[in-house]
Amino acid sequence: MRSGLAHVRIVHVPSRKNGNHMIACEGSLEEKAVLCLELDPTVDAYRCQPFAMKGPEGGRMVPDFAIRRGHSYAVIDIKPEGQLLRQTVATRIRWARHQLAESGIPHFLFTERILERQPDLQIRSQLKAGIPVALTAHQRQQLLACLHDAPLTVRQLRAEAIDRGISPFAVERLALLEDLRFSLHTHWSEITPLGGHTHEYTSCHVSGWGTVRDVCLPL
Repeated sequence: MRSGLAHVRIVHVPSRKNGNHMIACEGSLEEKAVLCLELDPTVDAYRCQPFAMKGPEGGRMVPDFAIRRGHSYAVIDIKPEGQLLRQTVATRIRWARHQLAESGIPHFLFTERILERQPDLQIRSQLKAGIPVALTAHQRQQLLACLHDAPLTVRQLRAEAIDRGISPFAVERLALLEDLRFSLHTHWSEITPLGGHTHEYTSCHVSGWGTVRDVCLPL
């Protein structure tokens, strides 16, 4: 059991990046942030409410998340946009950012405007199915070879996976591994077109196409 702030709903989310333990999130915005961190290929590990620090008036402040990317660290706070209009909240955020900067730690602030972008939120929710899928190097190459000649839809690539005895959610796993490019402005569905890195028209220079990094937090 875990007690949080009064009148704040605690949501428990399973996390593979935290040893398959449950992460306790205070509200739906933190829950959406956890999904972003789980999917982000650049985030190696993260902790929720990782440490306490001194506040601007001597009180206690606890950031929402600390993340590790390679050998660097960063701190993230999640706030409803309306809360930032309160002077006390804005002051505490500025204070935390200044204190962390003195230690060389970047600080990021995200609101529901970023976390609940559509169709980004729907794409992230669907890609979640690929998190537990294990792919061998051979299986990965088999599926990517299907995309060599022409792009396929999610349904077509899923059928190729099933024919090879591979999980149908290997499609989402390939997306999480950044092997696939897809449309960022439409919902993820069975008819979503997919392209590999070799397809010229799905390059970064073509508007509307990208990889999983483009639907994660802009860190």
